[in-house]
Amino acid sequence: MAYQSKPINDERIKGFTLVELLVVISIIALLISILMPALGKAKTQARSLVCKSNIRLLAQANISFTFDNNDHFVAAAPDLWQQDSLHRWHGSRNHINAPFDSSRSPLIDYLSDARIQECPELIDFVKGQWNVSYENGSGGYGYNMIYIGSRLHLPGATRSMSSYQEAYATTPQASSIKQPSETLMFADVAMPRVNQGHSYYIETSFAWPRYVVQNGQELDGSDEYGTIQEYDPTIHFRHGGFANVAWIDGHVTQEKMAYIESSEDQIETNTLNTFGADAQKMNVGWFAPLNNSLFDLQ
Repeated sequence: MAYQSKPINDERIKGFTLVELLVVISIIALLISILMPALGKAKTQARSLVCKSNIRLLAQANISFTFDNNDHFVAAAPDLWQQDSLHRWHGSRNHINAPFDSSRSPLIDYLSDARIQECPELIDFVKGQWNVSYENGSGGYGYNMIYIGSRLHLPGATRSMSSYQEAYATTPQASSIKQPSETLMFADVAMPRVNQGHSYYIETSFAWPRYVVQNGQELDGSDEYGTIQEYDPTIHFRHGGFANVAWIDGHVTQEKMAYIESSEDQIETNTLNTFGADAQKMNVGWFAPLNNSLFDLQ
């Protein structure tokens, strides 16, 4: 029997035209451009939440520390008065060029994972020799040393070498703080620096109040000489313009930076710190009110 082939169907399978593909690609690109900022914001919020958990654990550890130490908080830097200071609230080191070892922190027994957690926000801290890394190991968190981690705020604290040493090595009792929910314990921190026009951050261990405290007096212009002297700011508003702050009672808030205006303070505004960096432009400063009232024991 002769083989009879089936007629060939000349109809071709239709696909997308170039114009249709370009339209689809354009729609996908548009959707990505809409979603990317939202995804970026979600990642920022997630990192901020992890940071809040880290700093809350530090506050809780310090509160637990007071239970075993006659109601006293951990000392921020008990040997900072020495040239080779080797001990901080977050660890110890064997020599001045070494990073602090958090496993040797006096708070370590009160932290569930036995280490100081680092802030997850991607801050490129410069590390190296002592002059740029003298506080390595703090995790990007700073302690209220002047009022909580020492007794440097008291009258006579710097009267003699022995009183100076004692002021660094001892701390107030938790019961002496009148408003625990309005007294800062820890905060996100960084120290801005600049070298040959290049700005960068180094780690620091302390959250400084605005005004220098000397012999029990805040140098905020209220003395008979009108003396005004400020610390270099370290609170770092790195979470979308906010900083995480842990308070003495253990709760955590997000605070927004308050910008210093010369018209408000009646003084010439200079936002350059000791290292020549413009701290305010690098999102480092203080939150309102722009005084020491949220740091002190009152």
